[in-house]
Amino acid sequence: TVFKEMLKNSDRHGGSQRARRSCVLSMAFRDLDPANRGYISTKELSATSSFFDADAKVTLNELKHLLRDKMVPLHFSKDKVIYDEGAKGDNMYIIQSGTIEVTSKSDGFKALRRSGEVIGVEALLGEGGYSYTARCVTPVHVLEISREYYEKCLGADDEVSTAMVETYRKRQRERAKVIFSLEDSVKPLHVESGDIIFREGTEGDLLYMQDSGKVVITAGGNKVRTLRNGEMTGEHAAFYVNKPYIVTAQCISKDGCTLQILDGKKIREMCDKNKDLFDSFRDIVLRRDFKKALVKATQRDFPETTKELRLAFDLIDTNKTGKLEFEHLKQAVLDWDQSYTDHDIHDMMSSLGVESDSYLTWDEFQRIFGMFNEM
Repeated sequence: TVFKEMLKNSDRHGGSQRARRSCVLSMAFRDLDPANRGYISTKELSATSSFFDADAKVTLNELKHLLRDKMVPLHFSKDKVIYDEGAKGDNMYIIQSGTIEVTSKSDGFKALRRSGEVIGVEALLGEGGYSYTARCVTPVHVLEISREYYEKCLGADDEVSTAMVETYRKRQRERAKVIFSLEDSVKPLHVESGDIIFREGTEGDLLYMQDSGKVVITAGGNKVRTLRNGEMTGEHAAFYVNKPYIVTAQCISKDGCTLQILDGKKIREMCDKNKDLFDSFRDIVLRRDFKKALVKATQRDFPETTKELRLAFDLIDTNKTGKLEFEHLKQAVLDWDQSYTDHDIHDMMSSLGVESDSYLTWDEFQRIFGMFNEM
């Protein structure tokens, strides 16, 4: 439960002022103790331990003591390389304080990770090793989590497993956006307030990446999302050959919007040469297409609050089972766009962690489509 809360906070607050002011374990503890009682009961944690009785009251210091052998606190000096790209990895790290630069020589990716964020997740999810080099920009304190502990204790929990995969996929999507923005053939574009950048149903083969301003994305008149700086749109038409734009993008900023544009043909060439980039971009396309299908199915703007997200979940859960079955999700997609093949839909559902014999719970749905996990 504590680890799940730490992963949620990585999505919500990683790199933020709140994360930089707080120990990640302390932040998770406070979120699990909203009444500020100074303790969490083991019953609330759904946990048992030889350290505590069945319904003991666990303080923050006791929790730190309990976890000290599971999440090992480490300190790294400035310029220390924690791990190298391609190295076999058996540990992931939650940053408690300081800044780490992650870089990849293979594709030029570079980003900073700060307090509250997680690095090295990919090493524990497979055998491929670390996908970038992690170097300390400042002195850094981390919590180290071993493969052994993850596989024996954490990975056995379905919610933790889903959260880990989502964290990894989110990182890969961010990586794809950065790689596209670094391409030499990217061109600048400025549009005025109120201008339509592209319209739903029109032909096109360009990917747009926002630099400044505010761009709203709509489908059938309902809002799907509002772009933030660094985010992209037009991905559906740029990924598929001979498919039109399936949303409308409009600049709504008073001072206009500045974007970068990249030709779809170039994107497909880049993806052909880099399987990880192809998988990450495809993940973006499939998930966003599903969001558009949800907007169509609910006839509402895409949710912007947890309450609205729950309402959307309940509208799709026509059997009122508290689970979104594969067939429900498949039908929502087909109601939106009948050109999708069974293969397309299976791939889309797989990107959400749903196979033909499984389903999405509310917690998983919230984790994938929540406000702090923009795609």
